[in-house]
Amino acid sequence: MTELTPIERLAVAQAFIGAVGDMTKTNRADNLRGEVDDYYRELYEQTGAKSFDVTLLGEKVGTYSLTIGKGKPQRKEWSFDVTDADALREWAAANDCLAVDMDKVRALFSLSGEVPDGCVPVETIVPEVAAGRIERSTLRIDSLKTLDVLQSANMLGDASAYLLEGGD
Repeated sequence: MTELTPIERLAVAQAFIGAVGDMTKTNRADNLRGEVDDYYRELYEQTGAKSFDVTLLGEKVGTYSLTIGKGKPQRKEWSFDVTDADALREWAAANDCLAVDMDKVRALFSLSGEVPDGCVPVETIVPEVAAGRIERSTLRIDSLKTLDVLQSANMLGDASAYLLEGGD
């Protein structure tokens, strides 16, 4: 086998990171993680199961689990529309805000109920979120065991080629 220089090894490592990162990025439907998430969402809806063993060639190498939301009641949130920027800047300076920081403006409103000068409050109703909704998935893999299983089956090279070729 050809000996790689440190920069060549780094280039290979970076290629793996890029290939794997694209395949495993969460909250996407168009990659490998999205495909797996869709499968387990369907399985959860059919069976109610939230945790699954991940096996590779018959060996357990990790777990895949779903976090299910408890739900949230309908609630009100407040924001502000600025109607007079100069008045708001004066109000902010008088309330120890060096710049107009809308988070601090909201915090002061929450504490005192005072509507900042130059603003009008805007109430938004955030709808109820039903319980039982899938919030996220978590994949925990024992990397060393996974590589060991692939090595034992003489499949490490094939797996590497699969990743670097984008899974085709």
